[in-house]
Amino acid sequence: MIGIILNDNAYEQDIRELLMAFFPGRSFVHEMLPGLELCLIGNVEEDHQWFRMQVVFWGEYSHLVWGNTPAEQRELDHFDEPIAVDYENRTDTKNKIKRRLYVILKALTGRSLPWGSLTGIRPAKIALTLLEDGMSREEIHIHMQEKYFTSAEKARLCVEGNRMMGDLAEELDFPFLRCGKVLVGNTEEDMATLKRTLIQGEKNGSRGLEIIDEDRLHELVPAAVGKFAMYSPNSGILDPFQY
Repeated sequence: MIGIILNDNAYEQDIRELLMAFFPGRSFVHEMLPGLELCLIGNVEEDHQWFRMQVVFWGEYSHLVWGNTPAEQRELDHFDEPIAVDYENRTDTKNKIKRRLYVILKALTGRSLPWGSLTGIRPAKIALTLLEDGMSREEIHIHMQEKYFTSAEKARLCVEGNRMMGDLAEELDFPFLRCGKVLVGNTEEDMATLKRTLIQGEKNGSRGLEIIDEDRLHELVPAAVGKFAMYSPNSGILDPFQY
């Protein structure tokens, strides 16, 4: 039996869906009762800018999994701190709450979910939206792992789909151009971010990623403004309405 005690129920369904994924078949109550396996206590502060969450676990502990990726480890480093939220921004707030809850539940139970914190959400819809916004497939895979903690296996599967896109476009007769893409930077912080992105992309199976200097950047994209960039030669664009 799982307890959920909140002073504001706006995000109870999002919390419940993630708890159901980790604890299938359990019943839920809204009070602290004897025999609970886990109880989540969440409080929104009066200004709606902070969400405080406490998870009390009486179940069988696994060997604690303290984050398998840098993104998970960064989230766990703040597991006992309040979450800064814009409570009126539903999408952003639920993602922040579910990110924190996911890494805590994974640490306690030793379990992980292939789609990370994306319970109750269609991952394909998110990917399509990001494609329409101009992100490359490599960027989307990294984004999905960084923001939602999706598994590396799911990311590699997406990369294989990218490699097959040329043949698929020919077979189904839709326009696809593998034009490459650059992620531009100017500061030391930008460089560190791009290097992390490159390393994560290579782990996911992306090929040909490299850091390029300003001369090479302007050779590829004359109008680009930046001191350096990460170049992804296998990125491409398509019309999602014809795909």
